[in-house]
Amino acid sequence: MAFAGAALAALFTGGFNLWADDRKRRLAESAKLVRKYRDPLLLEAQDLQSRLYSIACGDTLDLIDPNDPIEQENLYVYSSFLVGQFFTWTYIYRRQAQFMGGPTNEETRNLTAIIFSIRSEFNQLDVEPDRRPFRVWRGQQLAIGEIMTVREKDEKEFFCMGYAAFKERWDTDQTFKGWFMPVCAAIEEFYLARKRHEPLLDQRLRRLQHLLVDLICLLDPKGLQNVQPAYTPLAKD
Repeated sequence: MAFAGAALAALFTGGFNLWADDRKRRLAESAKLVRKYRDPLLLEAQDLQSRLYSIACGDTLDLIDPNDPIEQENLYVYSSFLVGQFFTWTYIYRRQAQFMGGPTNEETRNLTAIIFSIRSEFNQLDVEPDRRPFRVWRGQQLAIGEIMTVREKDEKEFFCMGYAAFKERWDTDQTFKGWFMPVCAAIEEFYLARKRHEPLLDQRLRRLQHLLVDLICLLDPKGLQNVQPAYTPLAKD
């Protein structure tokens, strides 16, 4: 009986140690994944929040010359690229994370939560009176992430395509360009409203900018790579 008890205890201890070692390994892998994608996620969040802030509170819309194709490209095409860049790097991160499974550390959970909040804000139905400006459905978000994900020759890693490649696809592939029409349509509405001195239906855009700043603070809490951006004012109830 004593021998059986000792054997059972040894079996339990061995099983627990295996579980503990596996959990420790998965937590380490989770932390490693965040470190791996910290910089690209941080950079794309900085770029996108800056563009959203400049549209909502800056002079980007006021200074655009409608007869200058370069300025038009900067407003419509580059803004679309920045939105797509966010969807792409979050798509790549989620693609890698889904194969890990198991427990995650607090930093990973917080990162996953804020990415989910940003993607949900893009998809929200009740942000604006007409529920339309700057809304990108989840399926569109996923498709944009897929079509902008590339793998360089002789490289195992996935990347977001650069702006030159994006612009070439934009100019030559109408199907590719079509995925970004919700972004272009929203910017066009903002641009025309500003010219008519009408209020912009931009609360979704402003809330997205807030969430992106939150993401920046999470990824770079000490501000080592960037001074913390300002939040855009939100409409008062």
